[in-house]
Amino acid sequence: MAKLFTNFIFNDKIIHILGSLGFMKKVYGFTNEFVGTFPEIINFDNADVLSVVGSGDQYFTAILSGAKNITLFDINENAWYHFVLKFTAIKYLSFEEFWQFFIIDELDNLKLYLKIRDYLPFDVRRFFDMMRVRKIKFSNIKFVELLEDADYVRIIPYLRQEEYYKLQNLLVKRILPICYIKDFADIA
Repeated sequence: MAKLFTNFIFNDKIIHILGSLGFMKKVYGFTNEFVGTFPEIINFDNADVLSVVGSGDQYFTAILSGAKNITLFDINENAWYHFVLKFTAIKYLSFEEFWQFFIIDELDNLKLYLKIRDYLPFDVRRFFDMMRVRKIKFSNIKFVELLEDADYVRIIPYLRQEEYYKLQNLLVKRILPICYIKDFADIA
């Protein structure tokens, strides 16, 4: 039986955050898919969507494109922590601060982390705080990004300022989505 904890579903096990830091499961900071074209292929208007967490960019694109409900899943619990950090940053940081935190500083900016820290759910805050205690850079959670900044702006809609603020306004009205930490084949 799965347990729900701050919209985070554990698959019959307790995730030991300190233990998972020892075996850092990498996440994608940003998508490598051209998510900006998804609305041309998929009608998201008022849709219910099931999506992998990944970088979170599929979720944010679906929200911008009118999706009503989005449920997430991933086998990597660190993807969820990163997603919640990004979700919270978009909600509370200006476009310039978000760009600084996620792109220029690759998450290694204590001042901007502290600006959103108190808005994070306890489990996510504990995960990132334990990284700080262990002196692990936040950027260590991510795979090395291979795209140039201009490529990200081209393929990810919310990395354009106008779309960022549109997304921010949409997220202010939302709570975190439900996320299953399971393989797709195990979701029923």
